[in-house]
Amino acid sequence: MKGVLENISKKFGITITEFNTLLFAIVVFLIGIVVKNFKISNFNVEEIKFEYNFQDSLFKAIQEKKNKDSTLSSLIEKKVDSDSELLDFSNKKLDRKKNSKKVLSEKSIDINKADVETLIRLPGVGNKTAEKIILYRKSNGKIKKLNELLNVKGIGNKKFSKIKKYIYIKN
Repeated sequence: MKGVLENISKKFGITITEFNTLLFAIVVFLIGIVVKNFKISNFNVEEIKFEYNFQDSLFKAIQEKKNKDSTLSSLIEKKVDSDSELLDFSNKKLDRKKNSKKVLSEKSIDINKADVETLIRLPGVGNKTAEKIILYRKSNGKIKKLNELLNVKGIGNKKFSKIKKYIYIKN
């Protein structure tokens, strides 16, 4: 048998190991075909086809219920006179919001007595800057000149020029 394998491998120009590997692959392939045909012919298994009708109907019903619920909730939540009111981005409403904030009059805030809430009303002064002004007052004593505010971190010439008309120092 070994001689036959050697003759065949020489005839095809391959080594004995390559021939054995090729022979093994062919045998496994043929066994697979035989087993598959045997299973099909002996068991006659029918493919079970899944019916999606029920699931489709259920999905459609759920989607319709969600749509009804969302339109109902949107009607309940948004009682608006018209669409133009919803989409009104005009400056009138923005100006009203600005004007609703208490308008400062000139020289209305005593810088040495103002608390954080009062200082925040100054243009460009937020919570942190207001706290820094109060901290500066506590560490350096009362502010004697308005220009001392330039020593507070966060207040530069630009911000100082915006707020100086609203503040004063009471002697």
